[in-house]
Amino acid sequence: MTWSRIPGAYLPGYERLTGFGAPVAGCVLLAASVFPSRWRARPPAPEAPPPPQPEEEAPAPPPLPKRIPSRY
Repeated sequence: MTWSRIPGAYLPGYERLTGFGAPVAGCVLLAASVFPSRWRARPPAPEAPPPPQPEEEAPAPPPLPKRIPSRY
C-alpha cells in the first residue's frame, strides 16, 4: 500500500494504526451499540402540573398605633 501524502517518518505509525488500532476501535464501538439501554424506549413524559389556582386576597393589615409625641 502506498501512502503518498504521509511523510516517511510517520509511515510506520500509521501502518500500525490501520493494522491494529482501527479494527479494535471498530469492535469497541460495535460492542457499545449492543447494550440494551441504548435501544430501550424512553420513559413516558410526566404529566403536566395542574394550572395555578388564584390566590386568596390577603386581609388588610391592622391599623398602626397612634404616634406618641416626643417631649424633646
